Amino acid sequence: NKVFMHRRFDELGINTPATFAVERDTDLAALIADAGLEFPVLVKEPHSNNSQGLHKVTDLGALERLRADLTGAGASTLLVQEILDMRRDLRVIIIGGAIVHHYWRINLSDEWMPTTTRKGSGVDFVTFPERWRSTIVGAMDALGLRNGAFDVCWDGDDLDTEPYFL
Repeated sequence: NKVFMHRRFDELGINTPATFAVERDTDLAALIADAGLEFPVLVKEPHSNNSQGLHKVTDLGALERLRADLTGAGASTLLVQEILDMRRDLRVIIIGGAIVHHYWRINLSDEWMPTTTRKGSGVDFVTFPERWRSTIVGAMDALGLRNGAFDVCWDGDDLDTEPYFL
């Protein structure tokens, strides 16, 4: 449940893109203005995966129509999230408190899009940003979990900046 996950990230101070839960009665125009969000934004359905349930929305009218469509299909809460300038993200799998597997998903296009391999992204199973190992494991520890997976990225793909947890 991405809504629950992002609320926990916020409670624990885990770095994520600006993300807001949107209920059926949320004033979308006020949310966008008050949060200082700029279009395009991402809309994430709570139980999405593999880029299904992920929508890039270009303006307020499209956001309102998408919410109406998803609400009509039974969704009560959605996430609205800023889009970071990134062309790759790192999937990290942690078992027993240790990173056991990782891989980069690399968008080979000049345009922003989800990094899922279903959309043609490349994969790098070799390189790992060692300077961020303890930060990544520490986020899992903060959540009280010993096993799980994260998608991690860096705004502008700049590994010298703080990572974002997706």
